[in-house]
Amino acid sequence: AIGRVLRARGIQGVVVGSLPEGMERVALAWEHFAAVALGPSLREPRLHTVMVDTDGAVRATLTGLAAHGFARPGLCLPRAAELRNRSLHTAGFLS
Repeated sequence: AIGRVLRARGIQGVVVGSLPEGMERVALAWEHFAAVALGPSLREPRLHTVMVDTDGAVRATLTGLAAHGFARPGLCLPRAAELRNRSLHTAGFLS
C-alpha cells in the first residue's frame, strides 16, 4: 500500500529511522527503492546502515559540561533503550 503511494509520487529513496521496540521489519517492495537505515533497529531487509557516533557525542557532551563547571555528571537511561543501543551511551560515559 505505502509502496504504491511512494512510487506514484515518484519517490525513489527511503530512509528508515529508528523503529519502535519490537518492530524489526517494514513491509515494502524494496526492489523499487534506494534505501538506508538510520541505526540498527531494522533487521529485515538488511540495508546499508548509518549511525551516529554515540561515543563521540557523549564525550563531547561531557567535555562541554566540564567546561561549564559541572564536575560530577551522571547518566540515567532506560534499560531497554540502553540494551537496544548496545550500551553505547554507557561506554561513552565511562571512557
